[in-house]
Amino acid sequence: KGRGASSPRPGEAKHRERLLAEGVTFRKNGHVDWKAHRWRGPSQQWIIENGYDPNDFQFIISHRQRLSKILNVGFNGGFEKGEKLPTKKILKGIKWANDNGAEIKLHLYGNQTAKLKKLIQELKCDRYVEIHGNKPHCEVLNLMSRQDVLLVCVNNMNDFDHADVVIPRKLYEYFMIPKPILGV
Repeated sequence: KGRGASSPRPGEAKHRERLLAEGVTFRKNGHVDWKAHRWRGPSQQWIIENGYDPNDFQFIISHRQRLSKILNVGFNGGFEKGEKLPTKKILKGIKWANDNGAEIKLHLYGNQTAKLKKLIQELKCDRYVEIHGNKPHCEVLNLMSRQDVLLVCVNNMNDFDHADVVIPRKLYEYFMIPKPILGV
């Protein structure tokens, strides 16, 4: 049911046994203890078998402690691509949240267009968005690992027959960084 507990169904006890054998711990209420058990990222073997360069991920620092009260959201790549990404909605949402008591900062890595920079200023989001520019791939992955949440946007391709099966390539790299992923 999405609450971190084993689902009440036939085989629940066996499923729970397997989770315990893998080192998953449960709280008294039966929910997974997420503070004690977190995914530490993929194994070295998995990285190699799936065609990634292990050297790109060896410098990633796992930042478990939040050092600030600001929720830092990272995005790697071009954030403004016409109507394909919900850029304006995301920026308006971040501004609205910050104006209503949240503290969110969007960190953009990669080449950002002048059109996007103008949009950020027009929406008065410049204090909530930090543009870091292009950086070497390995460095970007390390910087992304310092964020609290990683943002991935799925293209709005209503005219594309198989839009429901298109997966952005950056999602696979985000999987390598043991951080929550926000899909929009």
